[in-house]
Amino acid sequence: MSVGDAVVAEVRFVDGAVAWEWADLTSLQTSQVHDVLASVVQVWQADMVTEALREASRGGKCEVAGNIAGASTGTLVGAGCLLLIKKKWCVGAGSFVSKKVTGWITGKCNGAQNG
Repeated sequence: MSVGDAVVAEVRFVDGAVAWEWADLTSLQTSQVHDVLASVVQVWQADMVTEALREASRGGKCEVAGNIAGASTGTLVGAGCLLLIKKKWCVGAGSFVSKKVTGWITGKCNGAQNG
């Protein structure tokens, strides 16, 4: 993910799973954080995301749903923390929340009874 010319986050997927991630949002200005949050909202509303997942297996859809939820929530937590607290550890907090939400959503989705 980039804001302007600066790369502020990278996520690499291998076989639909997050292989590694990196983020540093500490240099963002308030207006840039608003742009990032608006971009996250657009991902949830994009028809092409829905279309791309149409043929995916249930497990694949659950993995993608978990990753999108985790990335979105982690970005919101990290960026919100940076705006309010302005500490570098906010990035770690966002990453921690991202991993927890990803796992929780993926697990709940895979364990759902209504296939």
